[in-house]
This record gives sequence, C-alpha cells and structure tokens, in this order.
Amino acid sequence: ALAATQSVSSMPTLGEPSEDDIKAVIQRRVESRATGVSSSQKSVAVISDLIAFGEPRLLNEQDKIDGLRGDTVYPVRAKYSELRTWCNGETETVSTHYAYDFYRDEFGALNFNAKGPVQ
Repeated sequence: ALAATQSVSSMPTLGEPSEDDIKAVIQRRVESRATGVSSSQKSVAVISDLIAFGEPRLLNEQDKIDGLRGDTVYPVRAKYSELRTWCNGETETVSTHYAYDFYRDEFGALNFNAKGPVQ
C-alpha cells in the first residue's frame, strides 16, 4: 500500500484548468441536470459569455468541509446562458452569473463547488 501512495504522490499535476476545461465541465453539469429522468426538458444548449479566473489558492479546512478535494482551488466566475427546449417545443433562455471553486480530484478530474450568484 505504501508503494501505491508513493507513486500517486509522485504523479505530475495537471495544472490550472483552461477556459475550455471550465466551459466543458459547466456544459456537462447543465446537460445532466436539464435532461435527467425527472426533467421535462428535451435539450439544453450553453452559451458562455464570460469565464473569469481568480488567483489559485491552497485548499483549506473549510474547502474540505465543503467537499473539495486535491490541494489547489481555482476560483472562477462564469457568465452564461442556457437555451432550454421543453418537451412541448417551447424554448426559454436563462442567464446565469455564478462563482465557483474548481478543483481536481484524486484522479485528476476537474469538478467544482458552486459558491453562489455574482452580484
């Protein structure tokens, strides 16, 4: 077990996420929420207006309580629109401007904790 721990800790880090990485994660999350089993949406398209990066910081105790993993937090503000198409054919556009704390989990996958709307 010790050898596995050593090899994991010596793995190269993937570094800061790119704007495209952030957009892809938000797109997947919006799609999975919008078209899930209990949803009456037929489809959703995400149009990104703005992705703004804050200064990366080390994970702290509150981050761990909030469920973040890894060692670095990447603060991001994202402004985007969801073009929702409902099963009855009607469409709706919903604009979102939200703050997120992105992080890489123990497998290197990018994930986030939603912090709340940006005023």
